[in-house]
Formats: sequence, structure tokens, C-alpha cells
Amino acid sequence: MTTYTIATLIGIPVTVLLVFGILIVAARPDREPNGDGVYAAYLGLASIAALYFGLIAAGSLGEAITIFLVGKDPSPGFGNSLLSLSDSQSSGANVVAFAVGTVVAAIVYGFHSRRRHELIESCHDRVLMPVDSAYLATVCFAMLSIGLAASTVAGTNIVIFLAPPNHGDFARDIAGGTALSYGLIALVAFFIFRARFWGIRGQEPEANDGEPRSPNSASSDQRPGHASVRPQ
Repeated sequence: MTTYTIATLIGIPVTVLLVFGILIVAARPDREPNGDGVYAAYLGLASIAALYFGLIAAGSLGEAITIFLVGKDPSPGFGNSLLSLSDSQSSGANVVAFAVGTVVAAIVYGFHSRRRHELIESCHDRVLMPVDSAYLATVCFAMLSIGLAASTVAGTNIVIFLAPPNHGDFARDIAGGTALSYGLIALVAFFIFRARFWGIRGQEPEANDGEPRSPNSASSDQRPGHASVRPQ
């Protein structure tokens, strides 16, 4: 296992999990009396995991397709990717495995993300807002991490592609395909980071009619005759 592989499969996921755990503990999802806070935390964690490993699988799929099309693996130890697929002799099997992994991750992410949005939108107070903010902040951290890793891999392979062909033309072809794959993953991670970051800054509760309401407007639990449902 290379340094890239260890960081991808162990280092970054463990760090993301710790960040999410710290933010969730600070958000106190157990304060929600119906258990929706804990459920929202679960949906957020599942969404983050599916998104992270889906992007890794998609980048690795592009690399596996490149190796399969080139028809020849570079020499052992050449691997300059997150999962070191260049050391494998099963390029066809890798294509199938990572294609399935990408599709499964997309389905899992779509399901949990949709349920999370429905849960958050069904609450017309600020009870779940800290949990949602913890989710958005963790996604930003995860996308920043995977974006930096993918950018490093893409940059390394660009250098190999532009350098004299010390490993042969097939190695340059693989380096070019790998650079393209992980460059796209880094770009996707950047756009997701940007969307979630602005989501944190512009996060507001919604009124019953679906229109954003000003923080200064009185919510249903703050109007005369209504007891507050938020813990003090």
C-alpha cells in the first residue's frame, strides 16, 4: 500500500469521522424530543460516507478504464494514484468493481440525502439547524481533503505525462488518463465544497409556506400563546 492508498482508505475517512463526531456532539442532536436529531445525524453520516467513497470509486473507475484501454500495466511500483491500481493485473475486473461501487454509492447518497432534506424541511424551528450545520461543515472538510488528495495525484501524473517517457509510452498514456480522472474529481469536490460552504452561510429556517423567513421574524414557538419547544 502506498502513502496515497493509506491516506485515502484510512487517514482521511478516520479524520472526517472524528470531525463529524465532534461537531455532532456540539450540536446535541439528542435534544430533539422525537428522536429526529439523532436520525438526522445518522442520515448525514451515511450521506458523507457515500459521497466520499463514491468520488473515490469514480476517480478509480476512470483510472481503471485507462489501464484497460491501454492494455498493459506499467511496472510494479509505478502507481501514482489514490488506490495504486497500476499495480494490479486485473484491469477488467477493476472496471466492473469500481463501476458497481460508483453506482451503489450514488444510490445510497441519493436516498439518504433526500431523506435528510425531507426531515430538515419538515421542521419549522431551529432544533435541527445545528445538526444540519454540522453535516454541511463536515462535507466541506471532506471535500477539501479529497480535493487536495485528488489534485496532488493529478499534478503528479501530469508531470509524468509531460516528462520524457522513462516508463514507456503506455505509462504516459496511463498517467494522462489518471490525471484527467482525478482532475475531474478535484473539480467536483471543489464545487460541492463551494455549495455546502455557502449553504452554511446562508442557512435560514423556512416558514410554513416554504419562503425563507428573516431571523428577526417571530417563529411559531415564539409567538404569544405558544410555549417554546427548544431546550433552554
